[in-house]
Amino acid sequence: MTTEPAAGATARDAAGAETADGQPGTDRLISFSDGVIAIAITLLVLPLTDIHPAGENVWSLLADNRGALLGFGLTFAVIANYWSAHRTLLTSLRGHTTTLVQLNTIWLATIVFLPFPTSLLDSDLHQGYATLYIVSLLAASLLTVALARYLHRHPELRDRAAPDLESFVATSWAAAGALVVAGAISVAAPRLGLGALLLIIPAQLVAARSVRRRASGPRDRARTT
Repeated sequence: MTTEPAAGATARDAAGAETADGQPGTDRLISFSDGVIAIAITLLVLPLTDIHPAGENVWSLLADNRGALLGFGLTFAVIANYWSAHRTLLTSLRGHTTTLVQLNTIWLATIVFLPFPTSLLDSDLHQGYATLYIVSLLAASLLTVALARYLHRHPELRDRAAPDLESFVATSWAAAGALVVAGAISVAAPRLGLGALLLIIPAQLVAARSVRRRASGPRDRARTT
């Protein structure tokens, strides 16, 4: 005697067929990503190892190389922030597809590239190095948006209890928009463009507040009815 499979089992089978894709497990995907990011953030220190004192004291040494030191600190914080966002996206991952792996790989390439434009920030910024740096950040941010949107549209790849990604997508778009503004400013005023990177903070706060306001609207109307 045969019986029809339960609806839940059928859904699980369909999800498994969609997410298996002949790829290694999600733990390997996450571990590989973490390893690549760790290497990228470590590479930032390499330009600093070429700094050698020429008889001056430590304060003069730091002052003479402040551009390289500020670039190191800035990009260290940037990559750490990208890693935190990436962790938020993948921490609840329970399946993956070829498209997700490809997006993640391209995103990792933008992270690994960041030490290169960072090493140029100690040069003449009017040669376009500040703009290259900001454009590199923009590429990483847009790919973060792409990853978030893909997972938002494929909830079967994440744990059912995982938080919705709507706010994450909105704040990622806001960061990308702020980077576009900073990049445009950097073309005419490189140092001012780098300073405009701080626009990311208020842009993300406004985007997150907007999402919360939209989400609270239906709940408030439900209480009044």
